[in-house]
Amino acid sequence: MPTFSPEGGAYLQGQSVTVKLCDIGAVIHYTTSGSDPTTADPVVTSGSTLSITNTTFLRAKAFLSGYSPSNTKSGVYQIGGHVVAGLYHSLAIRPDGSLWSWGSNSYGQLGIGSTVDQWFPGQVTGLSNVVATAGGDHHSVAAKSDGTVWAWGYNGYGQVGDGTTTNRSIPVQVSSLTGVVAVAAGSIIAWP
Repeated sequence: MPTFSPEGGAYLQGQSVTVKLCDIGAVIHYTTSGSDPTTADPVVTSGSTLSITNTTFLRAKAFLSGYSPSNTKSGVYQIGGHVVAGLYHSLAIRPDGSLWSWGSNSYGQLGIGSTVDQWFPGQVTGLSNVVATAGGDHHSVAAKSDGTVWAWGYNGYGQVGDGTTTNRSIPVQVSSLTGVVAVAAGSIIAWP
């Protein structure tokens, strides 16, 4: 399986990612869309670098005639700062992949383990390697570099995605999602 250096993560500036493979003679194909590489995708030579200038889901796979393809190497590269706002709360990803929140917290949408409003940034409980986040009316969502999605806050309509309608004040993993590179959070619409 190919390797990436540096590994996926959150970076303030673009990255030159070196792609390597121990198998001499194998051809490395890659994608930047998150799809699984095939022999029809672009080739990168082992030891060469790819320039990652914006948030990218890089995947690479080695192919050698007469052998099964290698496992797929994946990495999400979050480039630049990332700050979003919910209805009355805000979320920010730091370059180290930690997630911070502040503002209204009546349903636990800050992810700090309580429903107490927070007027200064505090770290969201138990999340690391965050590459994308979104704030809804009263819930929040985050994607990690491993492609998993986590959500917390108001869950009356199942928007936390854990199979319940129980509000969550700390992040819980959204069921049955992998390989995710972006998230969004919606609004509760009140009908007359």
